[in-house]
Amino acid sequence: MNESNMTISEHFKLTRMTISTSWILLKKLPTLNQLNSQYN
Repeated sequence: MNESNMTISEHFKLTRMTISTSWILLKKLPTLNQLNSQYN
């Protein structure tokens, strides 16, 4: 039980870090954002 809880916690940390990094990249690189919206 404890191990799975720690794993879930680590998973959420990684997810939040990934989302934060994505937002920073989108804000700093508007050209990438435009390309992304073109393909989607």
